[in-house]
Amino acid sequence: MDKKGSMELGINAIVVLIIALALLGLSIGFITKLIGGSQTKFQGLIDNSALPVHANDDKPLVFDPPSVRVKANKKFELTVVVYNGVTTDADVSLNISGDECINENGEMTGSDSAGVPKMRIVAATQTLKSGQEGGFKALISAGDLDSGTYICSVVATLESIDPNIPHEVFSQQIFVDVYR
Repeated sequence: MDKKGSMELGINAIVVLIIALALLGLSIGFITKLIGGSQTKFQGLIDNSALPVHANDDKPLVFDPPSVRVKANKKFELTVVVYNGVTTDADVSLNISGDECINENGEMTGSDSAGVPKMRIVAATQTLKSGQEGGFKALISAGDLDSGTYICSVVATLESIDPNIPHEVFSQQIFVDVYR
């Protein structure tokens, strides 16, 4: 029996194992760095003030685009930027209801037979720090409405995280052109 041959086989196996572990470690490090870097970039895109429009104390609620054109029974995506002028962090929500939209004849849009407003805005609630602006991706949906231009009031509610501070509500009007 040749003991020298069996010793060389064991050393080769150990060398291959060490190289494999080194490559595995480098691969894990590379993937972790890649994923961590992309998360940082993604957060930068969300927190970045590179919003298409800006809100401030004088204009706490702005839209991009400033007016929208939406097909009846469809949705339109827009950006809504809100400024938190409350002295604490606040949860911000957006709302529009049927009685806050009127057409060219002064008639309110109202609700459908199920009680759902014919014109509404949908956006996720988010928390903004005091003195910070934040952008919402929002959907304006027009129900079964006649073609024409509607003036709608979009309402932003800032609910302070501190229960001792009252919530703040402000609104901004937007033109919604509905077509069929």
